[in-house]
Amino acid sequence: MSDELYRSIVAGGKGAEDVYYRLILEQAKKVVHGRGAPADGIAWHEEDEHEMANEFWASGKHQSLLLTAVDDDSLRALLFSALRNRVLDERRRSERGRLRRRIVEILRGGPYTEEPRYFWRRDGSPQAAFGGREAELLKAVWSVEVSVVRWSPSAQRSSPHADRDSFLRLLDALFLAANGAVELDVLVRVIGQRLGVGPTPWIGSLDAPDAQVEVVDTSPGPEAVALAVEDEVEAGTLAIAVWDQLGADEQRMIPHREKSVRDAGAALGWGHTKAGRVQQRVESKLNALLKGVSQEDRTRILGELLNFADIW
Repeated sequence: MSDELYRSIVAGGKGAEDVYYRLILEQAKKVVHGRGAPADGIAWHEEDEHEMANEFWASGKHQSLLLTAVDDDSLRALLFSALRNRVLDERRRSERGRLRRRIVEILRGGPYTEEPRYFWRRDGSPQAAFGGREAELLKAVWSVEVSVVRWSPSAQRSSPHADRDSFLRLLDALFLAANGAVELDVLVRVIGQRLGVGPTPWIGSLDAPDAQVEVVDTSPGPEAVALAVEDEVEAGTLAIAVWDQLGADEQRMIPHREKSVRDAGAALGWGHTKAGRVQQRVESKLNALLKGVSQEDRTRILGELLNFADIW
């Protein structure tokens, strides 16, 4: 593995910061062109690459990555994951913040009491704070039928996640299960998982650009999207650790690991003996490194490894 760039950046000196910034910009372009639309749903533009790189540089977080990286490839992988995670975090914060405001609006206009501050309960219910597990509240909200609202993609404002009646049903089911006051952050987390905060596919075809369509949410589709975002962040972190344990030839084999030895060798320009040896080594390492990891997480991690292989 090459470590020329990494060593020059760590050593400092003239031009080191320019080299590091160009490396960050290189990975920002990979994130922009490989991860779809940003949090507001508007298409990416070239200036977004520079904005992402500039914001990451200004945050100072690029410095800590130098303590973890060991060579050029690991530094690229860490940068890619850090930049990608910032995009995912921005998506979650944007959606979750909007959901929080919507929930507070409905709480203040309904039969609910805030006491003490940030703890809400249904009027007449016990004042004691809920001390159970969030899983109990999740079970309660999953029993509620929800009408999910989707605006047309050309609408000038974001959809409200669900109609008011759905929110009231969710809150009533949640407070009934809690039998007491629930902290606002918990309300947002639980209802957010039920509604699927974050980027979700638009559903329906409408003639009027600002019209809305209500779709009865009878499947876990939107919720699965939100949970997948969380899992993707963790998978990316684990994938970096796995990637760092692979040699250069093993990393090149990742996109070809499921091919026959003959096809893998032909794709990489190797003989059958070398291709078979490297392929076997990759499988042995992956089995050891991913021991105890669920099949679902293993699939996510292998997908991240393919992303890293595409970069280089």
